[in-house]
Amino acid sequence: MYRFIKPQHIALEGEGERNRLVKKYFYGPCSDWGDFLTRKERFDTDICISKVHMWESAVKLSFEQYKNETELVWLIEDLDTFLASTGEKHRKQIKLAQDIIDAINDPEMPQALRDRVEEIRASNYVTK
Repeated sequence: MYRFIKPQHIALEGEGERNRLVKKYFYGPCSDWGDFLTRKERFDTDICISKVHMWESAVKLSFEQYKNETELVWLIEDLDTFLASTGEKHRKQIKLAQDIIDAINDPEMPQALRDRVEEIRASNYVTK
């Protein structure tokens, strides 16, 4: 699915379609991941894990435009809460958390993403 937000598709479909797709693949995964990391049951799906590449593509294309969105703040808060938790964690949650961390730290991702994650943590997850 993430192939549809590549520059070739954007050139064909226009800027409005680009914005719609980036929002879908930026906001959607953030919300889904937060839910998945905080749930205590229903781990029978891997749908969240499959969205990491779509999210990476959306971030690479338009992070500056969406860096202050509350969904990102909530994602980092949910991720940090999950990592700090001493409770039982499902293997799929652990994999998702590691995939998100790897994506954020990927050198091909914008440095602004890592900077924003640090700002979010330093602000104690305050939304703007």
